Amino acid sequence: MKYQKGSFITIPNIEKLKEIDSYCQALFMWMCYHANQDGVCFPSRQRLAEEAGMSIASVKRAIKKLVDIGIIKKTERKKGKENMTNLYEIIIVEVGSDRTHVGSERAEGVGSERPSELNTLSLTKSTEGDTLTKKTEKFVEELKESMQGLTLNQNQIEEIKKFVSYWTEPNKSKTKVRWELEKTWDMKRRVGTWMRNSVKFNKSNEPKGIRI
Repeated sequence: MKYQKGSFITIPNIEKLKEIDSYCQALFMWMCYHANQDGVCFPSRQRLAEEAGMSIASVKRAIKKLVDIGIIKKTERKKGKENMTNLYEIIIVEVGSDRTHVGSERAEGVGSERPSELNTLSLTKSTEGDTLTKKTEKFVEELKESMQGLTLNQNQIEEIKKFVSYWTEPNKSKTKVRWELEKTWDMKRRVGTWMRNSVKFNKSNEPKGIRI
């Protein structure tokens, strides 16, 4: 079979990866694969275990190691009393420097912009032309239409990115994305529920400037 160029991701922190074992390296690679262009992802530990060929216990240990060395930030999420998948952010460590930053600011290949308006969001992986990317682009366009005319602050934009990342996650066979598996789909209602829940779970005041 002749080699054909496919879809690629950039793996940051190569120098830091040399310091850790192969299990941690494999897990970090899969996190980069799942991350959107802001370096954010939330695959389940079960899914990461299947993809990396590891046990769930090994995944837990590897995540702890990645957090300890400062190249992953983990945020636990709950929906009421129910646990949700953890949120992971890729942290970029500059070689020869103590400076670090999250993927949304400088992570080449993972995300390199922090837009201030919804209509400038870049929310898909660099897999131009493939079926999943087209489905994600369709999802984003429908989202933009449902929120047309709204003014969002930076926190709200970050929540919208998480919303897109969650609902465009592909299934195991890589044939469909999460939102396609729902029996019914009302974009305006779904994003409104997501934003209200984000306020509730973060125990903060309801964001101003968005009513859906």
